[in-house]
Amino acid sequence: LDSLRNGKGKVNLIKHYSSVESIQQHVPLVRDAEFRALLRHPPAGSRVIASKDFGFALDIFFCRMMANNVSHMSAILYIDNHTLSVRLRIKQSVYGQLNYVVSVYDPNDTNVAVRGTHRAARGFLSLDKFISSAPDAQTWADRYVRNCAIAILPLLPEGVPVAILAGITT
Repeated sequence: LDSLRNGKGKVNLIKHYSSVESIQQHVPLVRDAEFRALLRHPPAGSRVIASKDFGFALDIFFCRMMANNVSHMSAILYIDNHTLSVRLRIKQSVYGQLNYVVSVYDPNDTNVAVRGTHRAARGFLSLDKFISSAPDAQTWADRYVRNCAIAILPLLPEGVPVAILAGITT
């Protein structure tokens, strides 16, 4: 939700999420209520996919973003009773080249984001490629992420109609 509150989709992880105290100060009960409301009423475009199809789902979201002139969006991922957040951005280099950027945040590793950049929206692969390389995280990815289903709840910036995500099929 933080990444949608500003115009660039950026989140200051160290300032707001690097300690228990900073999280408690930054995430009020109101924000928790917003999150719980999303669970009860998933937004348009919410889907359940196989982990290996994560890259295909990103491609669909990037195509919808491009077609509607949306530079960034976020999503919440549910995997095996664990939640990850994702930020998608379409950036233009100084040379005019489009870059598709995906950052995956793990709340158990709050000041780290695993980031991937490609020049083609179809350049991303399965979700396990975004899991931190720390041994515990890799064990979790090997055991659960590779062969699981992922629930994706896409979140658009304020003012962007959810209709741009309508009709996305599994």
